[in-house]
Amino acid sequence: MADREKRRPDPKDGKPSDGRATPGPGRALGEYSWRAAIGAELFWIEETCSCATLCQEGTARVWRAINLFLAGSAVVTSGVAGSMMLAGSRYGIVAGALALVAALLSTLIGMLGPARREGQANESAKAFETVQALARQARQVDLPAQYFEQAREALATLTDRWQEVNQSAVPVSRWARLRIGKQIALSDAAEQRMTERMNDVVSAIVPPPRTADQF
Repeated sequence: MADREKRRPDPKDGKPSDGRATPGPGRALGEYSWRAAIGAELFWIEETCSCATLCQEGTARVWRAINLFLAGSAVVTSGVAGSMMLAGSRYGIVAGALALVAALLSTLIGMLGPARREGQANESAKAFETVQALARQARQVDLPAQYFEQAREALATLTDRWQEVNQSAVPVSRWARLRIGKQIALSDAAEQRMTERMNDVVSAIVPPPRTADQF
């Protein structure tokens, strides 16, 4: 009994008589604060990569359409030009003009490289999708069991990888930029909702500080 009275906390400083601090609401609130901050940052990376994936996929579709249009036009014009040449000399001028158009289209295909750009956009979309999956796993699986140093290091590593993928990504088209702008606006609203939910969780788990007359 005497030992129990000796170790009883002092209401003035919140510490037991042997000098060891007791975990209180302030310490728990600090832990939930940095978890909420890192979780919000991981959520932002996840949503940004999701928008970038859609943007790169849209850019790949644009280059695929350009490739099909140029290649199809070159094949049609060259076929018509050859048919006119075989039909007789009366269509020689038109056939020559169509042959020049087909050569111009082939040159544009070689200069623009739509098939190559389509492949690069698809690769960038896959890279952003990978970073998105890593951010989701880090937020939902790893973060609850990590200390602050571990979570901060994981966030820094993921941020570096995200920046590398972002720098090597294919420039997006105007249509894709408009689409990603709408997605970012939606992600901002989603991030705000997530922050509000995290604040509700913190307020539900951590009790409010007691006043002096409650001791």
